[in-house]
Amino acid sequence: MAHKNRIAELCLAAAVAIFLVTSCVLPAFAAGPTLDRLCSATFTMEYDHEPLPGGKLCMYRIAVWEFRENSYGFVWAPELADSGLDLSEKHTDLFARRAAMLVESRSLKGYEEPIDEKGIAKFKDIPCGLYVVYQTEPAPGFEAISPFCVSLPYASDGQLAYDVYGAPKPRPEKTTEPTHPTDPTNPTDPTIPTWHSVPDTSPYPTKPTTMPSGATTPHSVTTPSVTPPRETKPGTTAVREEVTTAPAETTERAEEPEKLPQTGQLWWPVFVMGFCGAAFFGVGLALRILFRHGTEDVGK
Repeated sequence: MAHKNRIAELCLAAAVAIFLVTSCVLPAFAAGPTLDRLCSATFTMEYDHEPLPGGKLCMYRIAVWEFRENSYGFVWAPELADSGLDLSEKHTDLFARRAAMLVESRSLKGYEEPIDEKGIAKFKDIPCGLYVVYQTEPAPGFEAISPFCVSLPYASDGQLAYDVYGAPKPRPEKTTEPTHPTDPTNPTDPTIPTWHSVPDTSPYPTKPTTMPSGATTPHSVTTPSVTPPRETKPGTTAVREEVTTAPAETTERAEEPEKLPQTGQLWWPVFVMGFCGAAFFGVGLALRILFRHGTEDVGK
């Protein structure tokens, strides 16, 4: 009877050790996406908490999943491999705008869905990958939404969601306004800067400033000359409004394959837990044998 109890205890200890090891190993195998599974994406268009029907949305897969160096990441789709954009910046607005412009400039066809009367556009049965979402046709009286990127499946709280939901923010159209000041004497020419006469409050005599010759637009820069400005009334100073422009965008960095960190991909806890389980099993077995010999000695 005692022999059978000992075998049962050993089997129980072995089962506990196996459970500890497998509980640490299983998350490592369940972390990656199921690439052959189809996904869906639902987008709701609202303005002032009211549905905004009309227009069309388009989704285009710009990158695909790839397993590299024990982790999953995105690589460019073959037709966009020469884009020059950096996939590590896929979460930025600038990246999404450039990706949408690239797709449209090459006339690439993606998944397009109309926005129904409830303001909903739903894409069904689309493969996994990284998509850029943009509006090919805005709702009447509204601007097209800003392009953005979405990953399918989407990782949230350690789980992979194959059905994603989004709510882009549409904006009403703005009235067009002139971007350059106009000359009162020549209102049809917006390229000439405006000159204003303002009272001269300085206690010292001032001289009128000179306007650079050859400056036909606010965006050109030339060497100043001694050409006098327009005539001004006594006691006033001629002032020129300057217009600055943002510097041109720099060239994108070279493409680097991105690595997407996945939860549960660490292997060192497997060996640590396995060693601890085996150690606990050995200590328990040793204590059991010592306790058994001690009781036998006492009985004698």
